[in-house]
Amino acid sequence: MDLIRRNTRTLTALATLALAVAALLAGCGSSDSGDSGTTSTEVAPDGDPIFPLTVYSDSDETGDPELGPNRIRITPKGLWTSVYSVPLKDLVSGEVVLAGVDIQMTNCTPSDLAPGSTSSCRGTAPYDLDPVIESKLVLSGAGKNGKATVGGTIVGSPEKLRCTTKLHHCVTAQFGKAEVGKDQTGNRFLSLFVRASDPAAKSCKPAVAAKCNVLQLTHGQGRLGVARERRPNLEPPAKVVAEERVDSLALAQDKAEKQGDTKVVYSLPLEKVGPVLIRAQLLAEFGVDYPTPPLVNKALILADSPTSTKGKTVEPQNGENCEGKCQYTQLGLIPCLTQEDLDAGNKYLNLVVFTSRSSAYADPKDEVKITDGGYLGIRQYDASLAPKACGGS
Repeated sequence: MDLIRRNTRTLTALATLALAVAALLAGCGSSDSGDSGTTSTEVAPDGDPIFPLTVYSDSDETGDPELGPNRIRITPKGLWTSVYSVPLKDLVSGEVVLAGVDIQMTNCTPSDLAPGSTSSCRGTAPYDLDPVIESKLVLSGAGKNGKATVGGTIVGSPEKLRCTTKLHHCVTAQFGKAEVGKDQTGNRFLSLFVRASDPAAKSCKPAVAAKCNVLQLTHGQGRLGVARERRPNLEPPAKVVAEERVDSLALAQDKAEKQGDTKVVYSLPLEKVGPVLIRAQLLAEFGVDYPTPPLVNKALILADSPTSTKGKTVEPQNGENCEGKCQYTQLGLIPCLTQEDLDAGNKYLNLVVFTSRSSAYADPKDEVKITDGGYLGIRQYDASLAPKACGGS
């Protein structure tokens, strides 16, 4: 049995809702929200103020250092490559860092490699591979080049998936929490590293695009969010909704259909200002044998109603193809939900989803089923804990 999960994970059994809720930001502190007020502001050695909570994000993918920011090389053993990295200054022993991330990559098909293609696959060596993608969140120092090193403390559990030619689009998503140890104090980075490997891949030596197999790293379709807690027991209790608003999704063909067929699967009302950590899980099923299964796309938005599919982007759209029973994880961060957001009517956090098909073989009557067992959950901090993010709210 292949122990590496495929990018549309086959589920042997659905987890119970209780376990799903318990997994929301797993291991996250006390349910006591603690003192919502701030104490007198401490100052770091460099003079910067120290707040109880600081939040960061990085949505600027870096990619392969030699082949370009839109590519991850595939080699027989793989090359650990930093995709996102957040600098953390003056870490002290005992403080806590939390991180959530997802990023989309694409297995290069002949059409992606064609001369007229806009894909970053174009110009690279063709292949028929099903590479394994490994990913991990790492807390580490800087190397000689001033950038994060792959050696350090792993935050959370590393992920591993197989990005097949048939399934084409692959998303790695993970959450991690770690208490800073004595060996990780000072100035550090929290980074997402990925590598792709296949025994049949080219060695990519020298690292010239035409001699290398790559995955396309899709820009603008992922983000690393980090929260840094400098006081214990800051995290508030989780708020979770597990009622699906739709039970199926039509297969859209063009842009107009995608816009018209986008649906809200989960919605949560938001009532106060402050930073928000988000975790969602979507369960779906598609039982028809397509040469390329339909692509299920998801995004998080702030909207003015629980049914609205348009609003302020919280986490950008990304997706994976669905064959059989499929599980999708979405992580997110709102650095600070502001009073301006609430006054503008953006009082709902919506997980919006649409599916798309290839017109060459798809039947528009086919649908992706949304199944029970998913959820959308948040933990929202008090704004007073993060005055830098919330502007002193």
